[in-house]
Amino acid sequence: MTVTSAACACGQASLQTQADADLARRAPAGILVFACMVPLLLLSSDFFRIHHGAMLTALVVTHGCLAIRAWLIWCGGNLFLSRRTVWLHLTSAAVLTPIAMWDVFYCIIAIGRGTETWDALLLLLCMICTCFGGLHSFTPKLSLLWAYQYLLLGGPALVNVCVRNPHHLMIAAAVGALLLFVTIQGRVLHAQFWEVLNTQASLRKAKLEAESASEVKSAFLANMSHEIRTPLHGVLGMIAVVLEAELSEEQRKQLQLARHSGLLLQGILNDVLDISKIDAGKMVLEACDFDLQAALGEVVCLMMPQARQKGLDLSLSYPNELPQWFRADAARIRQITLNFIGNALKFTENGSVAVMVNTVDAVPGQVNVRIAVRDTGIGISAEQQTRLFEKFSQADSSTTRKYGGTGLGLAICRRLAEVMGGAVGVISAPGMGSTFWTTLPLTPVARPKISATSETSETCSRPRWQGRILVAEDNPINQKILTQLLLRRGLTVDTVPNGRDAVGMVLKTRYSIVFMDCQMPEMDGYEATGEIRSREGQRALPRTPIVAMTANAMAGDRELCLRAGMDDYVSKPLTVAELERILSHWGLMAEAGNMPLCAGVEAQRRERVSDSGG
Repeated sequence: MTVTSAACACGQASLQTQADADLARRAPAGILVFACMVPLLLLSSDFFRIHHGAMLTALVVTHGCLAIRAWLIWCGGNLFLSRRTVWLHLTSAAVLTPIAMWDVFYCIIAIGRGTETWDALLLLLCMICTCFGGLHSFTPKLSLLWAYQYLLLGGPALVNVCVRNPHHLMIAAAVGALLLFVTIQGRVLHAQFWEVLNTQASLRKAKLEAESASEVKSAFLANMSHEIRTPLHGVLGMIAVVLEAELSEEQRKQLQLARHSGLLLQGILNDVLDISKIDAGKMVLEACDFDLQAALGEVVCLMMPQARQKGLDLSLSYPNELPQWFRADAARIRQITLNFIGNALKFTENGSVAVMVNTVDAVPGQVNVRIAVRDTGIGISAEQQTRLFEKFSQADSSTTRKYGGTGLGLAICRRLAEVMGGAVGVISAPGMGSTFWTTLPLTPVARPKISATSETSETCSRPRWQGRILVAEDNPINQKILTQLLLRRGLTVDTVPNGRDAVGMVLKTRYSIVFMDCQMPEMDGYEATGEIRSREGQRALPRTPIVAMTANAMAGDRELCLRAGMDDYVSKPLTVAELERILSHWGLMAEAGNMPLCAGVEAQRRERVSDSGG
C-alpha cells in the first residue's frame, strides 16, 4: 500500500499526517532526477577513472538509498500508518546519506585536485541544482529541508574558505549567499504550504458542515411535510367524502371553497418541497412518450374556468408543422406551463392570455421547442425582471399583498427548465403585458397505436369497481376517510390500526389491494410489508399488491417504499383522482375498459400541478 493511499484511508487525518504524506507525494520526481544524474556525473569526470572502486561504491550506495526511498513511498503505507516516526527517520536517513557522501567526495576532490578543476566545478554545479530541487521535495518538512541544504552545500563553502584564495573566497561567498537564499525561501515555501493545508482543512470542514446542514434541512422538511400532510389529508379527504353526498348548491359552493383553500396550502407545500429537491440535486425526471399538443390543451382547458371568470380570452396556438409526440417529463412541462398561465391570469384584468408554441431550432433526434405565454396584463419593469426568477421574489412587495403567492413558482420553473436542459425568460414592459417563455430540448417519437378498447374507454363515464381492500392506518380520521371513499365505490373494506394486525389479515384473507401506512405503532408499514413478502414466499402465496401511504414526500421516499417490497406509492393528502388511479392500475374495475389506465394519473397530476403554480 502506498503512503498516499494510506493517508487517504486515515479519513480525518491530522494536518501533520497530511504533510508527511505530501512529503512522499513530492519525492518521485527527485528520485528519478537523482538516479539519472549520478551516472552521468561519474561518466563526465576523470575522478571515476582514477578512483574506480570508490566511485562504484558511491554509485551503489546512492541507488540503494534511492531504492529505499522508493520502497518507503510505494510499499511503506502500513509502516506509515502504524509507526510514522520510524518511517520519517528511515526517509530522512535515505535522503541525507548519499548527500553526505557526495559532500565528502567534493571535499576530497577540492583538497586533492583543487576547487577550480573540471571535476570539482561539475560536482559543485550538480550539488547547487540538487539544492534547488530540494526546495520542492522537502518543503513539508522544514527540518529535513534545512538539513539537506546545509549538508549539501556546507562542505563546499567551508573548503573554499579554508583555501584562502580570492577566487575560492568568491566561490565560498556565492555558496554562502545561496545557502542564505534557500534558507529564507525554504521558510517562506514551508509557511505557504501550511497555509494551503490549513485552508484545505477549513474548506473540508465547511463542506462537511454544509452537508450536515443539508441533511438536517432535509430531515426537517421531511418531518414538517409529514406533520402538515397528515392533518391536511384529514381535511381534504373529509371534504371529498362530503362532496360526494347529496348537498344543496350553497353547501357545495362552500365546501368547494374550503377544498380550494386546502389545495392552495398543498400547492405551497409542494413548492417548498420541489425547490428543496432541486437545491439538493434530487429532482428526478420521469421521461415518457406524450402528446405535447394534447398536454398543453389539457392545461388550457383546466385554466379556462378561471379565465372566463375574469372575462379573459385564453387560447392555444400550436403549429401544424411541429410534431405532436415527444419523449420528456410531461408532468414538469405541464407544471411550467400552468405556472406561466396562472401568473398571466392573476396579473391580467382585461384582454387575453395566449399560449404559443413554436420551434426554435432542430437537429436530428431533437427539437428545441419554445412554449410562450403572452398576456395583456400590468407588465414588469426591466429592474424587476432581474430578480423575477429568484426564490421568494416577486415584482414588488405590494404584489404579495394584492395578488398573493410565495414567490417560488417562477423560481421552480427556472430550475425545472434547467434540469431538463432548457431555459426560461420574460419579455415585458410596464403597461404592455408580459410574455413568459421556456425553451426545452425534446426528443420526437412516433405516435403510439391506439387500440379500439382505449378509444371506446374514453367515451365512458364513471367506472364501477369491485374487490376487497385492507386499510392499515393508525390515524382514525384518515382511516375513516379512506374507508368511506372506498365503500362509496362499491368495494369491501377491512381496517387495522397497525402493521402486526395487517400481516395477520393478509395471511388469512385474499385482498385485491392493501393500503399500508408507513408509520404505525407496534410494527410499521416497512416491517409489515417485509413480513408479508417473507410469509408469501414461504407458503407459495400469490403476491398481494401493497400500496404505501405516507405523509412524507421527499426525494427517495418512493424508492424506500419500493425497496421494502411495496408495489406502489401515494403521498398524503390522497386525492380522489389518485385513489381511482390506484384502483384502476391494480385492476379493480368491474368491467374492463371503463376507464383509461392513465386517466387517474393525468387527473391527479393536473390537480396537483395546477395548484402549485404562481
